[in-house]
Amino acid sequence: FVYVLPSVPFADWFRKLVEFAPDIVLVPLLNHPFSRCKSELKYLEMTMAGAVGIYSDLPPYAKAVSDATGLPVFDWANFITYVYNATVPHNYNGIV
Repeated sequence: FVYVLPSVPFADWFRKLVEFAPDIVLVPLLNHPFSRCKSELKYLEMTMAGAVGIYSDLPPYAKAVSDATGLPVFDWANFITYVYNATVPHNYNGIV
């Protein structure tokens, strides 16, 4: 299921995020000079909320994710496939 959180007052944002308790979040950024000036705040918020984040491979997020996990930031399609394969049970019968 895909849910979009409605706009909430800034003071209520983190409480609403924690109540919502997302498993996976998409945090997109356009490849634009303005986006490169943003901080990694969304990464910190989503991590504190206990969510796995799928982030744009741009400086605000790529460095923070790589520094925290030791892993590179992948393009979205590969990361979504990675998370799916790591979390969805698969039946294996014999040699795969």
